[in-house]
Amino acid sequence: MFRVFGLVIALLVTAACGPSQQEQDRYWENVRLQQAKEKRILDERLLATKTEHVRLTLGEAAAAAYKLCQTYPPATEEHKAKCKQLDDRIAKMQTEEAKNPW
Repeated sequence: MFRVFGLVIALLVTAACGPSQQEQDRYWENVRLQQAKEKRILDERLLATKTEHVRLTLGEAAAAAYKLCQTYPPATEEHKAKCKQLDDRIAKMQTEEAKNPW
């Protein structure tokens, strides 16, 4: 009898010590939201850095076009071609920079 009573008390204490499933779910949802927020911030910074690099090497017009292509994917064939041409130009520039880091 005392053994069963002690087991019941031990189970109740153990169950009461940890966070509830609802609390755990709320915690992990907050973690997911924070991760999404941080990813958005990092993506914005990366785009700003890449855009600035394009601006410094290819000029204002190329930087504006690059940012537009990256922010709003092109819908028309003409815009797709222009974005691809710019991407190819940037890739060529990066290849050249890799050869001559100074």
